[in-house]
Amino acid sequence: MPPRMPSRNGNLRPLRTKTAGWWKSLLSRQASDDQQDWGFYGGAAMTISKKLYLNFGAVLAMVVVLLLVNLVAVEREHSAKTAAQQSMEMSDATDHLRSQMMQNRLFLSNYLLSGDTRETERMTEGVRRLGEHLRQAMSLANSDQQKTALERVQQLEQSWYNEFAVPLIEKRKQVDAGNVTVAELQIFYLQKDASSWVKNSTDTLDIADQETKKTVEERRRSDETATTATSTVSVISTLIALGLGLFIAYSTANSITEPLNNLMGVAQQIGNAGELDHNIDIQRQDEIGELARTFSAMVKYLKEMATVSEAIAGGDLTVEVKPRSKSDTLGHAFQKMVEGLHSLVKNVRDASRQVASASGQVAGASDESAKISLQASSAIDEVTSTMHEMSVNVQNMVKSTQTQASSVSETSASIDQMVASIQRVADTAKVLLDISNRSREEVHNGIATMEKATDGLNRINTTIQSSGEIIDVLGQRADDIGKIIEVIDDLAEQTNLLALNAAIEAARAGEHGLGFAVVADEVRKLAEKSAQSTKEISELIQSIQKEARKAVENMDRSTGIVNEGLELGGELNGALKKISNVVTEVYKFAQEIGAATNEQSHGSSQIARATTRLNEITHEINSAVEEQASGAQAVVKAMERMRELIQQSTSGSTELAASAEQMSKMSRDLLSSMHRFIIDNIGDYGDSGGKQDKAGRAARAAMASHS
Repeated sequence: MPPRMPSRNGNLRPLRTKTAGWWKSLLSRQASDDQQDWGFYGGAAMTISKKLYLNFGAVLAMVVVLLLVNLVAVEREHSAKTAAQQSMEMSDATDHLRSQMMQNRLFLSNYLLSGDTRETERMTEGVRRLGEHLRQAMSLANSDQQKTALERVQQLEQSWYNEFAVPLIEKRKQVDAGNVTVAELQIFYLQKDASSWVKNSTDTLDIADQETKKTVEERRRSDETATTATSTVSVISTLIALGLGLFIAYSTANSITEPLNNLMGVAQQIGNAGELDHNIDIQRQDEIGELARTFSAMVKYLKEMATVSEAIAGGDLTVEVKPRSKSDTLGHAFQKMVEGLHSLVKNVRDASRQVASASGQVAGASDESAKISLQASSAIDEVTSTMHEMSVNVQNMVKSTQTQASSVSETSASIDQMVASIQRVADTAKVLLDISNRSREEVHNGIATMEKATDGLNRINTTIQSSGEIIDVLGQRADDIGKIIEVIDDLAEQTNLLALNAAIEAARAGEHGLGFAVVADEVRKLAEKSAQSTKEISELIQSIQKEARKAVENMDRSTGIVNEGLELGGELNGALKKISNVVTEVYKFAQEIGAATNEQSHGSSQIARATTRLNEITHEINSAVEEQASGAQAVVKAMERMRELIQQSTSGSTELAASAEQMSKMSRDLLSSMHRFIIDNIGDYGDSGGKQDKAGRAARAAMASHS
């Protein structure tokens, strides 16, 4: 039996009761926690991590409840599918039973009509399969009524086989043995009342089908009830979980984001506007409260550093910055900045004095450098003119060597063409020698082949004559066969007449001569076929005789053609012998031509190698001259560049003198500016001494209060 889903008042009731109790306790706790300061679970002393754990734990609990509801629904759906599948299998099993019952009765009917023992074997196999189908259906039955109906079908089918099928089979065997007539078999079949056996079995199967349909309908109603209950619980649980989850998310987010937004607003004002005058008042004991206190300490620290920066900007370098720890990056940076500025101001004062004195010396040296540059420029102009003339001469030499190289290249190309032509002549002579040799061999082969062809023609002539004699003999034998065919044709006509007379006599004899009439008709048909065959054979023999005469005529013509071929072969043999003599003479002359062309090819190769070497030497000379020309051009360009550099040096010396004078003036201004910085407790404060003293006192007071 498949598992049944709980009904509306079944196993789902405890689940709904537990779920409702859990929601009730959770909501009551929420109502009590709403009296605290903030948060879903209240309590300012509770950390954010604990709040998040509790909130997410509640959400997970809701997810578990929904999961349980969905698992119940899935299990119910699985049970419904299993029950539907079982019902389908039961329906298929009853259909197979009906089909097998009809097939068994069909096998029995076929045996009773034909007497074929294979039908009884099929029926026996069908009875066995019917038993298997019954056992399968009983295993699928899920009610006592179905099992009872199937057991009744099994009993009816067993009775049908023993009381109906087996006696009829025995009666049919007696008919085959000649002990019982067909009419007696028919009467015995009607006495057994075959329709009642079919009706009893099918009615019992109908009872099983009705029980199956009833079970399916009951399960369908149960499934609908359970599905409705499961859907209702799932929807209600989902809505409650959704509402509570939204409330938890809003409360948690609001308790975290509201103080963070306040801190973020302060940070934006500090980062964007640089405003440090803020008072952060968040009284909480969780991570956000700790963050607010840390942020307030950071703002106070930035205010102190701003006071120190204001004093340094006023020129007071006597401010003492003490870092709060080894990790105080900003404090260490300010300390190093004050020390660096102290050293820098002192060094700049000393350097300003040195620059002022050195500027005069630089101006004098610049004037001397300008005079020397003018003298060097005139000397470079003379060298550049000489190099230009030398470059023109080298360019003319390059053109001459290029012309010579071109002439040598043309000569080398002509010699290469001559060598190639000589080589082609030598190759042609070799080919001619090879062709002459092969022609001589082919002529000898032709003479030998012609002699073989003459012998073959003689043998063909002899064979044709023998074939003519054989065909004449075949013609005579065909005439003899024609005479025999005429005798067979006469016999066929006589047989046909005898068969006709026998048919007439059989017709006179009436029913007793019916078998004899059939035999006479068959004899007549055979006689007609024999006459037709003898006629076809006669036509074939006539055709063979005609073709034999044509073959004899063709052989006579072939004999004449072969004789003519023998005469022409003798003439061709003489002509081939003459050609052989001529080819032998050509072969001797080709050998002499080949030897001469080989000597000429060897000499031309030596000339080509010498010309190639001359061409290489000419190109080397040309390359060397071109390199020399390029070097001359490079020297000219370098001298022109040097002249430009000297001119730039001259103008630079003039500008350097002016810059030295200006630098001397700027160093004096810088020295006067450095006097505004206070690098010790006693110094010249200048006009801004009051302001510097006020800012310094404020910075020192801030650092002292921190200490």
